[in-house]
This record gives sequence, structure tokens and C-alpha cells, in this order.
Amino acid sequence: MNPWRFDALARSITPLRTCRFLGRVAGLGAVSSVAFLAVDSTSAGAGKRQVAGEHNVRGKKVIMSVDGETVHVPRKKRKKFVARGAKRGKCHAEPVCTPVCTGCGGPDGCGGTCPGCAAGTICVNDTCRACTLTCDDTPGACGDALKAGLAEGGTMYLCPGTYEGTFTPTADAEIYGAGGDTDDPLSSTILVAPTNSRVMSITTGISLLLSG
Repeated sequence: MNPWRFDALARSITPLRTCRFLGRVAGLGAVSSVAFLAVDSTSAGAGKRQVAGEHNVRGKKVIMSVDGETVHVPRKKRKKFVARGAKRGKCHAEPVCTPVCTGCGGPDGCGGTCPGCAAGTICVNDTCRACTLTCDDTPGACGDALKAGLAEGGTMYLCPGTYEGTFTPTADAEIYGAGGDTDDPLSSTILVAPTNSRVMSITTGISLLLSG
């Protein structure tokens, strides 16, 4: 082949080889770009990776609950805080218990006790009732006040105390006392009779209710 034909052939082939080479380079660049993105993505994921059980990590700080408050603790000191009783994560408020009182006294459903009846009242069927009779005197004087009430009949609420006498109701009556499981007149309504006498004498045709 003479030099002229060789030069012509070389010039015709060089653009093709150059295009193919560029195509290959472009292809390698695309692959390299994908690989770079994959590596970059992996690196980013690795940077955000968190220790198992520590979803509360925020940068160089760790969210923890200390004595009922949410605080940000340096990651290097989290073990010390845990050893002192701190908990990982935000502080969650305990559910609030609402006391429910439907009667006088008794549990309120939240570990406490409902308030009892105020002075001058007694609890009757889970309701505080104002006393009809208050015994602030001697047993005999309190007994005389009860005898007068029984003569009229009706409903009476007796505050704690000792009521002494032989009671003979002459009209239908309902008597409610403070109850109590002791013989303490400060908390119980007590009816007593004089020596060798009965407490209550009910005549024929009279209806009497005693409670508490």
C-alpha cells in the first residue's frame, strides 16, 4: 500500500475509533456515576445509622427521661445517666386518675378516700343528711329531745351521741343514726335505757323504722 492510500484509510478510521472510544468512556462514566451515587447513598445511610435500641439519638445528644423531665444528654454520658435511673426516650406523663365519689367516705378509685360528711350531718344511703337532732348535752337531755320528736313522728336524723330514755313513739316514724361499729358516742348514735327499763316501747298500730 502506498503512503497516500494509507493516510486516507487512517483518516477514515480515526473518527470511528474516536467515537467508539468516547462512547465507551461515556458508558464508563455513567456506570461510575451510578456506583458513586450508590457509595454516597451508603455512606449517608451509614452516617445516620443508629445503635439498636437508641432511636432517641439526635446528633451528639441522646433524648432521655430524668426525674420526669425530658433532657438531651451527651452520648458519651448516657450510660452514667442510665445507671442513675434515667430512661431512654422522651418522658411520658402518667395517666391522670380522676377521683370518683358517689357516697360519703369510702375509696375514690384512685387510691384515696372520699371526704366524709361534715359536722352536723350523717351518712344515710350514701348521702349526707343534715341532723334533725344534735346531741351536745347530757344523755338524759338528748333523750328528752328524741322523745319530743317521736311524739310528732316523721323522719329524723340523729347525730352521734348517747340518747337515754324509754322511748314510746305515738306516731309513725323513721329514725336514722350515724351507725358505727363502736360504742363511742363521738362517732355512733347510741340509744340507752335507764336501769331495769327497756329502750323502746311500741304500741299497737305504730310503724317505726330504726337504721344506723
